Amino acid sequence: MPYPPNAKKNQQKKSWQKRGSAKSKGGAGRNQDWLYGRHAVLAALENPDRHIDKLYATSNALKDFETLIRQSDLTATPATITEISALLPSGAVHQGIAVKVKPLPETSLEDLPFDRPVIVLDQVTDPHNVGAILRSGAVFHASALIMTRRNSPPVTGVLAKSACGALEHVDMIYVGNLAQALKTLGKIGFWRIGFAGEASDAFENSASLQDQRQPVAIVLGAEDKGLRRLSKEQCDEVCHITTNGALSSLNVSNAAAIALHALDQAKT
Repeated sequence: MPYPPNAKKNQQKKSWQKRGSAKSKGGAGRNQDWLYGRHAVLAALENPDRHIDKLYATSNALKDFETLIRQSDLTATPATITEISALLPSGAVHQGIAVKVKPLPETSLEDLPFDRPVIVLDQVTDPHNVGAILRSGAVFHASALIMTRRNSPPVTGVLAKSACGALEHVDMIYVGNLAQALKTLGKIGFWRIGFAGEASDAFENSASLQDQRQPVAIVLGAEDKGLRRLSKEQCDEVCHITTNGALSSLNVSNAAAIALHALDQAKT
């Protein structure tokens, strides 16, 4: 694992510098949309980079969020549970509060710091899974989640609710061609680990767990199809997560959590 030439420079980048370095671009879920649920709204209110246009809340939610709303200089619109539900997709579990937001500024691959892992998803379309992966990314200090502009779920609504506020802490990067993005990650110094159940090499033997000098990109595919051929070809290694139980496969969000935890523990 060669030491990346720009690691020292990139390690010094701060999250707020990255978020302000690129303009928001079009793509999956990039239009103005809704965040709802207490965790997602709380994180949005606490994020200075998040532009909130409107906030609707029940009387109980307004009491709980009163201080943050006032500090954010927002004018809240009182509403009933039914009125808020009418603004949102059918079945949305909003817990009495919702905000209409603009997308966060989008960073670029070249701006990624080298002291934190990144997550790359190859056509993972379930918003619950992507939201859970984002949450694990925030827990284990991942800097970004990379997906294609097509075949990816919107970043608001169900995904944001499942992420429990992680959307405000992990950058979302959309690319047109995933294989090309993986190639770029390799050129700028990332060690790319693909995960596939049929891989012969075990993740516990990965070079990334032995040498912490190089930043890591974990690459995961959809549960039904797995990693596509071109994605695998751009990985430095393809591994499986060793299992000994009655079932041999993991949900993609669980696989991401295990990989991120292992990388985090390897640093200690």
